[in-house]
Amino acid sequence: MFYLVHFVFDEAARIWDLRGKVFMSEILKLLIKNCPFYLLDKRTDGWLLTDSPLTPTLICLAYVYAVQILGPKLMENQAAYRLRGLLVIYNVFQISFNGWMFYRLCRLTWFNGYSLICQPVDYSDSENALQIITIGYCNYLCKLIDFFDTLFFVLRKKNSQQITFLHVYHHATMPLTVWIVFRFVPGGHSVFMPTVNSFVHVVMYFYYLVAAMGPRFQKYLWWKKYLTGFQMLQFLCVGVHGSQLLFIECDFPIFFPWFFVTQSIVFFLLFKGFHYKAYKVTRMDNKKINAKQRISSPYNGSRSNSHLWMQQSLGGKRTCTKLLFINICMCSSHLFNSKDKRTDGLPLTESPLTSVLICLAYLLAAKILGPKLMANRPPYDLRGALVTYNAFQICFNGWMFYRICCVTWLKGYSLICQPVDYSDNEDALQAISMGYFYCISKLIDLLDTLFFVLRKKENHLTFLHIYHHVCMLLTVWIGFRFISGVKVLFCQPSTL
Repeated sequence: MFYLVHFVFDEAARIWDLRGKVFMSEILKLLIKNCPFYLLDKRTDGWLLTDSPLTPTLICLAYVYAVQILGPKLMENQAAYRLRGLLVIYNVFQISFNGWMFYRLCRLTWFNGYSLICQPVDYSDSENALQIITIGYCNYLCKLIDFFDTLFFVLRKKNSQQITFLHVYHHATMPLTVWIVFRFVPGGHSVFMPTVNSFVHVVMYFYYLVAAMGPRFQKYLWWKKYLTGFQMLQFLCVGVHGSQLLFIECDFPIFFPWFFVTQSIVFFLLFKGFHYKAYKVTRMDNKKINAKQRISSPYNGSRSNSHLWMQQSLGGKRTCTKLLFINICMCSSHLFNSKDKRTDGLPLTESPLTSVLICLAYLLAAKILGPKLMANRPPYDLRGALVTYNAFQICFNGWMFYRICCVTWLKGYSLICQPVDYSDNEDALQAISMGYFYCISKLIDLLDTLFFVLRKKENHLTFLHIYHHVCMLLTVWIGFRFISGVKVLFCQPSTL
């Protein structure tokens, strides 16, 4: 496969020119250098349940099947088990095991001169390095043992209360995450994650231990609501720690900082959504917000048709901050169930993951890969390409502006309130087509940054420039998939 890719790159480069050939070959070398599958640590070969990624994958699939289908089905006609004694023993074991791992990791790393800024992996066979690998393997086994959390919920018939999407997703993905770290980078910068995680688990299982000891101990659990916040702080720390390597030179594979940051963001948002639903929404429900608090529309003189869940989330306020809006989006199934079916099947728009991956690839190319490739090269003279590109952008955006005006504003669309036309009439479908072209134009706009990189105009690659291009791509995807046409089209002509 490697030689096939190399041959394709070289043939494409030969058609271009000699300079292009060198450029493309170095791209290939850089990708191979940073590709994690060339970095398997041979010292981790032969450990039980870790030789192949298929092993943890099958274990996790079996776990999901057991807790979502098999377990509830077997317990359907059974009385809930009382497992107080077993739960106490299990939680004591978890506290001891995680506490021991936290102590050993601190002794071997942070109390032994490890750097919080940049710490390469020690690939030697020294006693210290091998002990870190052993603790990494224990951490992997710990993630498998954590499956018993869910098993106990099933046996106690706590399905609807405790076995949430967050719970299952967290337990199913952690063994895979830890397997990747153990097999490729067992040590170095990646040690921070299991160290923090072990400490958090000590606190978490101490809470479970007190809760399992009976109702008379419930008064000591006043700090329950802070436990989720403590876990969110964990993901924030891991994300910040990993993100350092995106901006500094460090002898650590660049794939893994991206991996750590992505995982931290996903888990932070999931736990934030859980925290919001568990505590904020409950508190608002206790205040018994009346539907009369819905915001009045000054245009039609009647109550708006906004859903009560939105008004409850806003607490009757007229303004919605960005963080509050994110909370609403994360906690509402209404939003994610209202995709416009007419936009299904169009290339690059089916899943939000596509846009997110494109944005991540764009960030990698603009901030790391591109500057690194251009470090020892003179800037390219792209005057002809820039003239052609800008002429194309003028024509393309001008055509979109004309077509959007023709199918909307020149046909009686209201600037005040224009509902979505979910029919299949010609105007509605043309509005969707223009929305799709607008999505494509945001992808094409990423070439702006590519030209800056090739011309070595680093002073143009500001935070504003990068943030604008990334946010526009994601924002336009949301507008296209959920409310294609109507009010969202107002933003399109104004930005063309």
